[in-house]
Amino acid sequence: LGSSSENGTLRSGGRISVNHVEEDARGGSISGGQAWALQGLDLHTAGTPTGTNTQLNAGLDLEHGKKLDELTGKIETGNQQIQRLLDRFNMTSLDVGQIQKRLAAAQGPKKKILANSAHQLGQIVKSHQALLQERAKITGSLGKTLPNAHVTVREKAYAGVAIRIGDQITRVRNDIEHSVFLIRNDALVYAPIDDGQQVPASDEPPL
Repeated sequence: LGSSSENGTLRSGGRISVNHVEEDARGGSISGGQAWALQGLDLHTAGTPTGTNTQLNAGLDLEHGKKLDELTGKIETGNQQIQRLLDRFNMTSLDVGQIQKRLAAAQGPKKKILANSAHQLGQIVKSHQALLQERAKITGSLGKTLPNAHVTVREKAYAGVAIRIGDQITRVRNDIEHSVFLIRNDALVYAPIDDGQQVPASDEPPL
């Protein structure tokens, strides 16, 4: 980009770079909206002092991002449903043997309630496992892009900016200056950079 992006949706199968133009007050910035780039983003300013909703995503494309978010939401809902059913057995973790024992020991109306709960639990767990496998398949396909995926902010990332690399997401709590965000040891971290530094190296040419 020759200057800046405001409240837009940017997508790239490679990298997104935003040049710093002195004549433009917003030069070098992405403020508002979403930016998606498989290899990474290189810009000068992210977000705004007023906390405009700005999302910077690297290491995955828009479709994969939406699918991961959808799966994660369903998985979290499934976890809650499983725990509510386990509560009926006074259990905190899934143990088929213990459920069978408590079901066998139950009598009267309670036995019917627990039997129904065990049936529901089996159905939810089966669906839950399918969701986990689907998410694992997507995250596994990201393996080739994640090692070099990064978000480089050469001046300032304002508080409130959401930064995502692969399936790792963080939201900037306090303004961060001169930093690169990347994955290290399966965690999203950031490190200081010197202005002009190229991080990390990439085999692909710039856009």
